[in-house]
Amino acid sequence: MRFVKVKMNRGMTLIEVIIAMAIIGIIAVGLIQMFTMSMIVISNAGKKTQSAYDAQKHAEHSLTSKYSNTPDVDEELLLTIGGTTIIAPGRKVKVESQLSNGEIINIEVFQPKH
Repeated sequence: MRFVKVKMNRGMTLIEVIIAMAIIGIIAVGLIQMFTMSMIVISNAGKKTQSAYDAQKHAEHSLTSKYSNTPDVDEELLLTIGGTTIIAPGRKVKVESQLSNGEIINIEVFQPKH
């Protein structure tokens, strides 16, 4: 009778484990960097939105305030629609808001006369 030697391969070698860990590590580093950059972008967008909101609030306050610092300069807004030109008298309020990084947001609001 002949005995056949059967090799049982039940596990992974040390090299296979090290290579798998290296691949997982490279993927993890990429995901962490992507997460960090997205958090920075979200934070900057939130600051810009807050600054724009503050500038808009100031512009609306200037429009509704009796004692506004904005001079009442009469201006006209020309609207051309389908060949018809409409002239709307009113005043324009300009507001600047500065972000923490030095970037400036400008908002112009036109208030028509009633």
